[in-house]
Amino acid sequence: GAPGVYIEGAKVASIGLKVRRGRTYHGLAMNVDMDLNPFGLINPCGYSGLQMTQLIDHIDGINFTEATSRLCASICRQLDYDPVNGAAEFALSLANELALP
Repeated sequence: GAPGVYIEGAKVASIGLKVRRGRTYHGLAMNVDMDLNPFGLINPCGYSGLQMTQLIDHIDGINFTEATSRLCASICRQLDYDPVNGAAEFALSLANELALP
């Protein structure tokens, strides 16, 4: 009932889509390597007891840059999209610039 991506029953990524007044709002959040303790203080995604996880707990040595690169490549494969004129590289560099320290 809680849309997202799960590893061993724990949520690692959230995906959202909303249409309001003819406009679409969408987002994706992926836990890579972070402090998960704040999730214990809330109901993640509005679901009491929803277990959260992060990639670093399942993939040794994964970091934000590699996770972003893998995610971009996977999305391109799923959409049968062949990046043209460096679109994937641009998306990766933009994601790196927006990352919090």
